[in-house]
Amino acid sequence: APGDPCDEPLVSGLPHVAFSSSSSISGSYSPGYAKINKRGGAGGWSPSDSDHYQWLQVDFGNRKQISAIATQGRYSSSDWVTQYRMLYSDTGRNWKPYHQDGNIWAFPGNINSDGVVRHELQHPIIARYVRIVPLDWNGEGRIGLRIEVYGCAA
Repeated sequence: APGDPCDEPLVSGLPHVAFSSSSSISGSYSPGYAKINKRGGAGGWSPSDSDHYQWLQVDFGNRKQISAIATQGRYSSSDWVTQYRMLYSDTGRNWKPYHQDGNIWAFPGNINSDGVVRHELQHPIIARYVRIVPLDWNGEGRIGLRIEVYGCAA
């Protein structure tokens, strides 16, 4: 929770090369622009197709303890994600889905492009890589995402 020692923003300081994705509409929609409250490029990440095969991935460079996640839509657009899963990994090859209440957890996402929706994790996870998989998005728009992950050194 805010105020805890393990509640540092882990994404905002990362370089463009730390981000990857399944696809992007174009360079200005690339995953490196997917930072909360930033307006660079087209204002966030959007994949070339809005379907269930898309993902946004962050490499923290080393293992982090992750305590919370927040999402936002693409700046000033009709593009936002309404529900998503989170996968995590130490290798970038073998992915584990985040579980809560005994299920692969679907996080509620956004209801507009600029509000930030933050979720505390019931159980902190330790991982070097995090991958966000959109499950659903605004029907009037497409997948659009800016994220922040909170935690501390593992």
